[in-house]
Amino acid sequence: MPGILRWSTGNIGVHNVHHLASLISFYRLSEVIRDHDILAQFQRVTLWKSFRCARLHLWDEESRRLLSFSDARALAS
Repeated sequence: MPGILRWSTGNIGVHNVHHLASLISFYRLSEVIRDHDILAQFQRVTLWKSFRCARLHLWDEESRRLLSFSDARALAS
């Protein structure tokens, strides 16, 4: 995401790292990702991916993925 969006969203694309280590402030997340190779390997959530994910509401245990309501109805039939 562009810098201003990263800042205004609390660096949401890598915010999960903050939940793993809550002492890391959102404005230092990029620095932590850059300095730790294992974290740099993970895929980030981009702005466009976040828009596509907004329609996903349900977790399917069997396929281990998020589904929309219409996907869940299709599986049920």
